Amino acid sequence: MARASALWAVGMLAYARAPVGAAAAVAVAMRRLGAASCATSMAAPTGGVTLEVTTAYGAIKEAADFFAREFWASAGELSDAQRGTLADQHRADFERRYGELTGKRRFPSALILALDGERIVGCAGVEMTVVDAAAGRFWDRPQAEALFSERFAAMGGRERSQYRKANLDELAAAFLQGTGAVRPVLSNLAVRRESRGTGLGERLVRGCEELVRTADGWAGDDLWLLVDEQNAPAVALYMRLGFEEVWRSEEMATRLVRAAGGGLEVGQEPSFLLAMAKKL
Repeated sequence: MARASALWAVGMLAYARAPVGAAAAVAVAMRRLGAASCATSMAAPTGGVTLEVTTAYGAIKEAADFFAREFWASAGELSDAQRGTLADQHRADFERRYGELTGKRRFPSALILALDGERIVGCAGVEMTVVDAAAGRFWDRPQAEALFSERFAAMGGRERSQYRKANLDELAAAFLQGTGAVRPVLSNLAVRRESRGTGLGERLVRGCEELVRTADGWAGDDLWLLVDEQNAPAVALYMRLGFEEVWRSEEMATRLVRAAGGGLEVGQEPSFLLAMAKKL
């Protein structure tokens, strides 16, 4: 059975073993993330592959196409129309999560690309959003952003001034009232088939961790993710990197299912998703 699509945070498998290195270079690069649009290169220790942080729509679209192609690479029976539909879904999801916004963004997000020259060989996204551990629920970043904007709009001028310079933790305490906390979430981790087993998946995860620790606007001492329980290589990778299971929930996941005529079609099936977290 094909694995679930990562339309939310069900990161794709990423085999890893090589050292990360260049942490200082990553930290310096990540501090520049305050710009509305950025493409910041980070030094790579081995293999000529560099990591680049981006919020530019052109790069995000290319990364979404890469993700759709690599994630569904084993689904040889899909038609061109089915592949096109999946690619469109991933493009919309990536742009909504990682694209530029007009005005100030309270919940930062970014996409890290692994580039071999100009060719994408891996990607990973990270975003600040609301995690409600008591309810076993992750919000997506646009949903959290919309809620906080609505709460601000409902305030009077004096109250709004009181919270205008508050950080995300202070805003969460006021707006969520114990129903969740603002945490960084890793998502959409993918590595090109030919690059698996080279440590690239681990480098992408480490890059997200470094961003959360050091970049402006990313006040996080932990990192969260969701992963499909059936994605055994990804679960093993995350556990080896120090992530621990916090909860599991049964949800509908996008999968390739066998149609009545014997072919494959894109459908929904129940799946157990693991919420995992790591202290940084």
